[in-house]
Amino acid sequence: MLVRELFLVALVGLGLLTSLAQAGADSVAIQYHFAGTAGFAGNTNFALAQRLCSLPSSLEFRQLALGRLAGVFWRDLNFWPGADPVASLGPVLDDLLAVESVGSFGGASKEHLDFVLAAHLDPARTQAWRQTLVTALGGPGESFQVAGFPATRWNRSSNDFYWLAQLRDWTVAGRGNDLQPLSTEYLQEIQKNGRPAPALSETWVQGEINWPRLATWGFCASSPFKLARTSFQVAAVGGRFRVTGTIAYPEEVPWSAKPWHIPKDLVHEPLMSFTAARDLTPFFTPGASLPRFFPNAFDNQFCCWAQRDLVFQTYAAWPTPDGPEALRILQQSFLPDLNSLLTKPRDEKIFWSPKTTEMVWPKSSLLIPTLSSLRRRDGDYLLAKLFPLPDSRRPAPEGLWKQIERADDLVYYDWELTGPRLQQWRVLCEFLPVLPAAPPPSLAKSKQAPPFAVVDSWLGGLTPFLGNTATEIKRSGPSQLSVARTTPFVFTSFELLWLSHWLTETPAGPVNTNLLPMAKMTGPGLPSR
Repeated sequence: MLVRELFLVALVGLGLLTSLAQAGADSVAIQYHFAGTAGFAGNTNFALAQRLCSLPSSLEFRQLALGRLAGVFWRDLNFWPGADPVASLGPVLDDLLAVESVGSFGGASKEHLDFVLAAHLDPARTQAWRQTLVTALGGPGESFQVAGFPATRWNRSSNDFYWLAQLRDWTVAGRGNDLQPLSTEYLQEIQKNGRPAPALSETWVQGEINWPRLATWGFCASSPFKLARTSFQVAAVGGRFRVTGTIAYPEEVPWSAKPWHIPKDLVHEPLMSFTAARDLTPFFTPGASLPRFFPNAFDNQFCCWAQRDLVFQTYAAWPTPDGPEALRILQQSFLPDLNSLLTKPRDEKIFWSPKTTEMVWPKSSLLIPTLSSLRRRDGDYLLAKLFPLPDSRRPAPEGLWKQIERADDLVYYDWELTGPRLQQWRVLCEFLPVLPAAPPPSLAKSKQAPPFAVVDSWLGGLTPFLGNTATEIKRSGPSQLSVARTTPFVFTSFELLWLSHWLTETPAGPVNTNLLPMAKMTGPGLPSR
């Protein structure tokens, strides 16, 4: 889907777990080390994060998200269906969010993921984990040993079982036998050093995801992007998060640094965000929709920007050798394919307007996206608009262009004012097919707020606190990208929007009129067909 691919473009910016031995590494798909939100206390670098996580709307969102995930994991792990997943597994997930933990996931079986997980728990919470497994697996289990350490095992089959061990002040749980070398190492390190891995200092979380390996179990098997091994580290310095990482491909990626062509005279203050990328097609799988629909944008380059005056002031442009001809080809060859993505009963179709020579999507009386060609001094562009361009004489700061043009190896750049941009996305997602639409509201009265209201309240609570976020992705080798981001709260505005709805399986709600600008008496009108 186009929206999913756009999200993956935004997310392409997410160090190795060098503290763990490489035994069994070929079987591992995911490794992580997480300091837990309890580590925020007393650390001024996490002061803002601690404040945001303590908001009433954050606590309500956390309960909603953990409840949904508890149900998903309970079902996927084939736990006893007669139990309440939220009551049983919800507190375990809450522990994993709060305390320090280290984990590895993988194995040889294609039927299920084996794992080994160590969490820093007190005896009461260890007993609660044990009781959760008793409930989930229908019995107290049997005595067992893992690398010579006492444990309890619950058998499913000869190659599928769960186990739990307690050593010093760590609880270690696992599934299966494929990651036994890591299980042994975790327990031996706890016995020797009091912890399964060296303590994190200013780092909050670090990990590695082997996406090609993870696709064995169906995760991202249909991704439009080429799968790679991704490592990341999230640290906090001076009250801001710094996200760094690498994306390592199994073979060389034929990327080239094309000279930047940005329609600078169209980009004006007051800016809310700006994104630029070039030669992204080599990072997509063959046949992916975005490069197929918009080859000039992804074979060459594109930029997107948003302005602060109105919610709908979002634009995108990309250079093309012959703008009118490129638009004609898009209209004749791909317009039916684009319309096939608009499957909801109330979705208006995109049409060609001969009068204005542009493609028009009459989404609503407030929002009318268009795609047109534009000739500038430095060549032709295709220009996508959600709203007419403003008549502004305030150019974007020269420092923005220097930030982009100074590096020959820059693949992707994104800057935004995350809070204000998040407020814009909260409105745009209710008009555009970014998220599934909410079902009609029930007439029955309920004391609980609907899920989309909980999500929107959480996002609204974050908005006043989030400032500048900048992300750079550079080519650091023939088969490798490096990622660097500075941000107040780890994620960009669109990532926060998408992840919050995904975590809670919540569609977009009805339009929040409080976020809309005051109505105007005049407007651009609807182009004629």
